[in-house]
Amino acid sequence: MTVSTSLAPELSGIFAAIWTPTDDHGIPIESALKIHLELLEKAGVVGVLALGSTGNFARMEVSDRKRTLELIIKHRGSLKVLANISDIRQGSILALGKHAREEGAVGVSLMPPWFYPSVDQDLSEFFVRLGERLQQPIVLYNFPELTGKRLTPEVIDGVASRVPVAGLKQSGDAFERHVEVIACAQSHGFPVLTGWDSRVGDALMLGATGCIGGLTNIVPELLVAVDRAYRQGNIGSAAQASSRLLELGQACSALPFPINMAAGMEARGLEIGVRKSDYSKSTEVAYHQMFLRFKELFTQWNLI
Repeated sequence: MTVSTSLAPELSGIFAAIWTPTDDHGIPIESALKIHLELLEKAGVVGVLALGSTGNFARMEVSDRKRTLELIIKHRGSLKVLANISDIRQGSILALGKHAREEGAVGVSLMPPWFYPSVDQDLSEFFVRLGERLQQPIVLYNFPELTGKRLTPEVIDGVASRVPVAGLKQSGDAFERHVEVIACAQSHGFPVLTGWDSRVGDALMLGATGCIGGLTNIVPELLVAVDRAYRQGNIGSAAQASSRLLELGQACSALPFPINMAAGMEARGLEIGVRKSDYSKSTEVAYHQMFLRFKELFTQWNLI
């Protein structure tokens, strides 16, 4: 049995997994968010995922996550806003889901609970029980490198046959897993958006409907160019943008996620706020080198 969803049409095109700039007290910086959202909208981005992995949600208090979402929605312009409500505590998930619905987010995304082990049947039950209580379709958020759990086709089937699923964000993992995940999602009638923004063209060819990625914060123009070219059936016109995205993806591998996204944003002249974690001297050196490399590329490409 497939459970229908009313949100699937919303999940198409390029979304930014938006960065969360905060001050010394963990408070979101409204002016920085406003400028960033305006840049994304001007570039032709469809929407944003608020408080996802790139947004450093796991390092933030629930109250600050709520305030961040309110500010993003306040300054969203025409952008659609998805809210990531993932947490290891079910009470927090429900509170964040209620808040997202009241504030006007078009949907919510949810990761598997991390830290404690669980079998596939229990993962499915986690999403089903929360889906029933949230009373809104959910976007399943697959990022096994961070959660330690993979949303397999069996888990996805177990959820989508019982509660409404609006879509799935496929991040991390081997790129080839897009094939089985997209096939499973299509059998249930909901879309898949890739988190592999450096290979968005390849994902679109496999049947993904768009992308929710960190690089969209940095080079939204490139992501939008690839997406539009593929939708118009003119893949060749996206060759340069696709090549540049691959080059950026390779450059990002020199630092762990999401600090690599911060280096790229700083190179574009965007405010990243206070860092939410301490880093070693060697990481600081690598960060500076990445920043300079991004600056070099963006200058060559006339982005700065």
